[in-house]
Amino acid sequence: LLTHRRIDGNDVTLVAAADRSFARETRTVRLFAVYDPSDNTTFLRGIAAVSLRDDVWIEGSAGVFTGSSLATLGRLTRRDFVYTRLKVFF
Repeated sequence: LLTHRRIDGNDVTLVAAADRSFARETRTVRLFAVYDPSDNTTFLRGIAAVSLRDDVWIEGSAGVFTGSSLATLGRLTRRDFVYTRLKVFF
């Protein structure tokens, strides 16, 4: 049985994102963060991509959830991830 907090209009969630390209758009870095101060939970994600040649990219990403609560971010505490993928555009 889950209990729900009463929402009284004072809930705040901070969201930040950054995107930067380098070396004539052949390298890209993206950062994303979400922080809920009332639950002290955080989600951080980083993505890096490199163009190997025209229309071929390799990308890697990692995401980390911190804190624990019954709210959305807190329920994902053990869902950290890492991936790599090859992207081919045609």
